[in-house]
Amino acid sequence: MKNGNVKDAKKAEIEFEKKQMNEQYEIRSNFDPTTDESKWFKYRKDMLSYLALEKNDKILDYGSATCEISEWLASEGYNVTACDISYDLLAFSKKRDKSRRLKYECADCEELAFKDEAFDKIICFEILHHLPNPEKGIKEMYRILRRGGRILVSEPNSLSPVRRLSEILLKEVSLEKSFCPWNLRKMFEKRFKAIKFGYEYEPEPCIYRRGGYYHDLYCKFVTKTKIFLPFLGAITLVAEKKDIKEDEYEKKS
Repeated sequence: MKNGNVKDAKKAEIEFEKKQMNEQYEIRSNFDPTTDESKWFKYRKDMLSYLALEKNDKILDYGSATCEISEWLASEGYNVTACDISYDLLAFSKKRDKSRRLKYECADCEELAFKDEAFDKIICFEILHHLPNPEKGIKEMYRILRRGGRILVSEPNSLSPVRRLSEILLKEVSLEKSFCPWNLRKMFEKRFKAIKFGYEYEPEPCIYRRGGYYHDLYCKFVTKTKIFLPFLGAITLVAEKKDIKEDEYEKKS
């Protein structure tokens, strides 16, 4: 993708996410990380156990959007920074956040201003498929993560027919493009050591969407027939930073 096209694509993606936020304004405004009991939010919090978080960890929520997970971590006393390219999404969270502990950074996830090895843990929930160049995003996460630091990644699965259909419908307004599971793993293993790789069923694509009767049937089907998870579940990757030289990485690329 040429530079001009990349800038236009990023602007379009920001506007798309802003429009979604405005459409769901009332529900988002009432969100409280300390009381929310939605299945989606519980699933996301449970996923954090893979990171083995410690109170003195410096945590980055990479591509945080409206920062639900960041707000919960901050309310629990963790040192967390929420980073997103959209000022409007971060401002929305800042207005809503009650902890006053959460730090915000408005930045392009492919070109971060953080120092090398600035964070102990990184959360990457469904952001790479929004980037024009996911490899650049992975390279930046490697740079800012300390040696031995851990990253948690969840991304949409291109093997899912439901996901593929949604991408076709959104093709004109969004960059969203899901990953082939083994391709995503290969991208990360150039720089990271995989600790866990598999598929997880996410109860809702977003806590703000109302699935209705047919979505409920879909949920029951997936949870009771785990054999289909590789085709319907989200890709989950937990990895640690490997200590490699830049020239070694370039050879692998």
